[in-house]
Amino acid sequence: MPKRGEGRFSEKEIVFTLSQKDNFSDIFEKKVKEAYADEIKALTKDLKAAGEKNKAITAFIKSLNVEAEFTHRHYVSDNEYIQYGDDIAEFLKREIGKQIIRWQDSPQLGYEILPNKYFYKYKAPKEADEILQEFWKLEKEAEDTLKSLQ
Repeated sequence: MPKRGEGRFSEKEIVFTLSQKDNFSDIFEKKVKEAYADEIKALTKDLKAAGEKNKAITAFIKSLNVEAEFTHRHYVSDNEYIQYGDDIAEFLKREIGKQIIRWQDSPQLGYEILPNKYFYKYKAPKEADEILQEFWKLEKEAEDTLKSLQ
C-alpha cells in the first residue's frame, strides 16, 4: 500500500479493520510505524529531541504514496427476486449448486448461504387452548411430584 516516492523504501501492504469507534488516522499511523519500523529508526537515529523525532516521522508518513482500498460488509437480505418466466427449479440449482467458497467471486473469504431461505418449511404453531392444556397437565404433574416427596 504505502511506498516512498523516491524509491528508497520498498512498497509494503498494510491491511487493517476499523470498528465504528476507531479513528482511521490513528490506526493508519500506528500500522505504518509498525510496517516501516526499521526505516523510521534509521531516519530518527541522529535526532535527540522527541519533538524533532515526531516531526520527522510525521513528514515521513505524509511523504508516502498511499493507495487505499476500502471494503465494507455486504448485508444479505432474506428474499430473492426471480424474474417472471424463469424456472424456479433451475434457479435453485444454479444458486445452491455453487461451491461454498468461490475465491474468484469476491475478495472476501467464503460464500454466505442462508439455508432458511431455501429449506425452511413453515410449521403452524399449536393452538393456544392446546398449549394451555399441556401447561396445566405439567402443572398437575409437578404438584403430584411435590406431594409424593413430602
